[in-house]
Amino acid sequence: MKPLLLSVLASTLALGADFVAGGVNWNQYAAPQVNGWGSYSRQVADRVYSFSTAEVTSVSASKFLSQVSFRTGIATPVLERFGPFTVYATADAGVASSGDNVGGSYSGGGAVVAPLGKGWFLVIPVRVIKTSLSDRQVAIGIGIGWGR
Repeated sequence: MKPLLLSVLASTLALGADFVAGGVNWNQYAAPQVNGWGSYSRQVADRVYSFSTAEVTSVSASKFLSQVSFRTGIATPVLERFGPFTVYATADAGVASSGDNVGGSYSGGGAVVAPLGKGWFLVIPVRVIKTSLSDRQVAIGIGIGWGR
């Protein structure tokens, strides 16, 4: 759950095996400073999730030139039941593309997830993203997810 995603995950008891989420990021590197993301995760072991994220960010800080990165990685809860929140650590890697250019991409960070009810969740990802096409970027997001 570049991720995404995290992603972009919730606790084993609350979420189940599958989770999908999407939202927007604030990013100091883009103009305008809003980007988007979407993630899908699947529980692969106790307290371990595999997730994939698609994310749109900017290649340059001076004018918006989009790049899309597709990453896959793992997430695990590091702080459970912090009030209504669960905090996940995430790491992922993949590929980024902008126009005719293609390169590598990776990110690390975390996500705060809170249940909203009936399988819906609030997702707040915080990531440091690096692609071979641009400088390191910090993305702070908000989104909504659904799990079963």
